[in-house]
Amino acid sequence: MRARLAVAILIFILLVIPSFQAKEEERKVLVVGFGPYGKHKINPSQLVVENLSNKLIEGRIVVTRILPVDWNSSYNLTIEAIETYKPDVAIAVGLHPRASKIRIERVAINLKWKKTAPFIETISKRKPLLRFSNLPVGQIVAKLRENNISSRESYFAGLYVCNYLFYKLLEYKSEKKIDTRIGFIHVPPLKRMDLEEMIRAVEIAISVSLKTRF
Repeated sequence: MRARLAVAILIFILLVIPSFQAKEEERKVLVVGFGPYGKHKINPSQLVVENLSNKLIEGRIVVTRILPVDWNSSYNLTIEAIETYKPDVAIAVGLHPRASKIRIERVAINLKWKKTAPFIETISKRKPLLRFSNLPVGQIVAKLRENNISSRESYFAGLYVCNYLFYKLLEYKSEKKIDTRIGFIHVPPLKRMDLEEMIRAVEIAISVSLKTRF
């Protein structure tokens, strides 16, 4: 009788417990960045994302995508990844050419640049003007500063593809009622900040987002 019980316990340990661990390891974080555009032949957001691919942060595997700097393609590719991986956190990283600090974006605005007058139009008609990140922005900035990484909260992500993607992802989250935490981080050019510092900043942002409860 004792032998049978011991065998049953051993089978449970060998088969059931590893399956629970595997499920935990399958949880994901999605990080997307942009490829080169215009005069920016090297986009640091792409380098950050490439360096984070397949890393394990707070028990989640980082999956990544490199996006074209294009309104619709950037959104469609990111949504495809969200629907595939169902990440706990999804963070888009983009280059801010004039920044000197890491900028944790708090708000996306329902406006985009266009080439003809009046040069600005709405992203989504009859939708809210503002949508807010549900990342713990203040806590992220505080933790970055604790680690001597120059950073700030930002309330304007621009009127180009970065803000467009940010707004559309928050819109998708609202309409589909998914649990994923969504945010956007702008990094400065490489001449103003080392790549390793940028990578560490995004790692910290992910860690704080996963550990902070709302």
